[in-house]
Amino acid sequence: MPGRLLSRLGRHAAAILAAGIFLGLIAQDLAHLLRPALPGAVAGLMILAYLRVRFADLRSELLQPRLLLLSAGMLLVCPVIMWWLCMLLGLPGVLTAAMVLGAALPTLFSSPSMVLLLGMDGALALALLMVTMLATPFSLALVAWGLLDFNLGISPLGLMLRLAAFLAACTLLGMLIRRLMGSERIHRNAGILDGISVLVLLTFAISIMDGIPAIFMANPVRIIGFTLAAFAMNLGLQIFSASACLALGRRRALTLGFLSGNRSLGLLLAILPASADPGLALFFILGQFPIYILPAALAPLYRRLL
Repeated sequence: MPGRLLSRLGRHAAAILAAGIFLGLIAQDLAHLLRPALPGAVAGLMILAYLRVRFADLRSELLQPRLLLLSAGMLLVCPVIMWWLCMLLGLPGVLTAAMVLGAALPTLFSSPSMVLLLGMDGALALALLMVTMLATPFSLALVAWGLLDFNLGISPLGLMLRLAAFLAACTLLGMLIRRLMGSERIHRNAGILDGISVLVLLTFAISIMDGIPAIFMANPVRIIGFTLAAFAMNLGLQIFSASACLALGRRRALTLGFLSGNRSLGLLLAILPASADPGLALFFILGQFPIYILPAALAPLYRRLL
């Protein structure tokens, strides 16, 4: 019975997650209660990513030379374009820093499950996730050092080391769980794993909304502005990346667009020091709105295009 319920949750992931972020806004006591689980939820999503896609399919993707170019485009080209647009529009320093860093992050840890549920290429999603995760500590430090004249509360080297340690711990734990469970058992219970992913994402969505209504009441203009910027960033990166990759076929182009628009903003929430500007964390929190809402809103469009 629990397994059947989890599988059903996985099939309705987009709608459940869109509702979850609003539940976090309404049920502030619950959001406050779950807030300590936030770093664990980020780690859990990464671990689940290792367990969801067939490694036989993954190997063929990892051997493609274009994967390095796609990863470089996601981690280096996208933040440069984002920086140029922010400079052109004259956006505030903290918003510029947040958007540039957001565009330099790997795709969502839950993206392999999400793209499979939307009918896209799960193996490509996991391959790109793995390569960008490995490269992100170095590329993020490079972006922070080369583009941002803003105090992050941590040096680029310190940011790189904290991120590398977090990712390494999650990777080793994911590999251990996969070895203990075995590939056959994992794929036999794929629907259950999707359901668990939904529950972890739901925990993350609710907990991350802790305190947001109070911040809105204190400064509604800033909240609305940051939220609109997060939607523009997500949709803009999706359109740009999908258009740039149309030569790879519509399914791969849509997959790459989805991966580029939906970045692991929660990763920086897990590693940024307390001394960092609160505006950075605020943007990464509000950036969850497009991540949770757009898959449900755009699912009919994705399916029609596919």
